[in-house]
Amino acid sequence: MSSIQENTCETVQDETCSIHEIYLQYKGYVLAILHYHRVEPHDIEDVLQEVFLSLIKNPPQNPKTIKTYLYRTITNHCIDLYRRKQTKKKHLHQYAVDFRRYRIPDEDPAVVFSRVEQIQKIFDWMEEALPAYMVTAIKLRYQENLNNGQIAQKLKKNKTTVASYISTGMKTIREKQAQNNRDPEV
Repeated sequence: MSSIQENTCETVQDETCSIHEIYLQYKGYVLAILHYHRVEPHDIEDVLQEVFLSLIKNPPQNPKTIKTYLYRTITNHCIDLYRRKQTKKKHLHQYAVDFRRYRIPDEDPAVVFSRVEQIQKIFDWMEEALPAYMVTAIKLRYQENLNNGQIAQKLKKNKTTVASYISTGMKTIREKQAQNNRDPEV
């Protein structure tokens, strides 16, 4: 038996005489507490290991308080686990927000140039085919990536009015594009 286990056995002599026996005796109790704290199944083994390692490192002074010690230790580990998960979730969310801010360029510059050229043709055609207020709203939405609320503030219009301008303009563009695809001479 190692010196750490011997020291623990002396401290907890009335309850058990080794960490292994403590583990066997209180495993059900520990699992019940973990289920009470709604620890996910894949985390239970980790928390069990942490609890019994802390029992080895810092055993309770009074052998009659082992259940209290286990409960307090498990609760603290569950709180730590929850905080780690919240921190990880926050970091992943921030990573996703940061990732959306940057556009990844296509591999082929010719494809990018072609796409930009097509988009510019559509905007040029819009200026001729749509009223100026619709063109302005659509350009602010799709060229400057503003949301409807920001566009409404900029144009000093109601948010629903801006949404209507964009919706009606895009519908007209789709109809004209579908008509041009059907008429080969246009």
